[in-house]
Amino acid sequence: MRSRLTLALVALVIATACSAAAPGGSTADPVGAVNKMISLIQAKQFSQLSTAVCAAKRAEIEAQFNPGAALGPSASGVNPQQIVDAMTISFSNVQTALVSQTATTAVVSVKGSMNIAVDPAKMRDVVRSLLTAQGVPADDATVDQTLQSMTAAFADAQTIDSQVDVVNEGGQWLVCGDISD
Repeated sequence: MRSRLTLALVALVIATACSAAAPGGSTADPVGAVNKMISLIQAKQFSQLSTAVCAAKRAEIEAQFNPGAALGPSASGVNPQQIVDAMTISFSNVQTALVSQTATTAVVSVKGSMNIAVDPAKMRDVVRSLLTAQGVPADDATVDQTLQSMTAAFADAQTIDSQVDVVNEGGQWLVCGDISD
């Protein structure tokens, strides 16, 4: 039971922090800053997120996108990157638009849909390791049930409709709010 919650937590951390992906993006303008962060998330380049996030949110975002920290000590022996590699984040009907802007702050609207898929074949060994690390039986039936629960948890697309705060720090526009509600 607890291992299902751990795996779901890692996946939900990624899903909650994500929203919609638009290609590329730069910190030259507010919409570009949001697109840059979204592109980094979709590419699973979590270690690069600090280049798109304001100083006030940097530690929070880095922690949010650290699957190893989300797993905690109960997952010793599990490579968090395997979890990330076993997930695919896809987006559709993405729209980002500037809502308002001053010299130092802006609000960007983000709309679209997000899907997260878990590759059961890639996740199977991870689930087995997590179950074992937590002292839960790791037989095929338990692993299959856990994988089915994970797959079902992400079966439906998540609708994204957010207003994202962006700030200008040192001449660069950086995301300083949650991308998804």
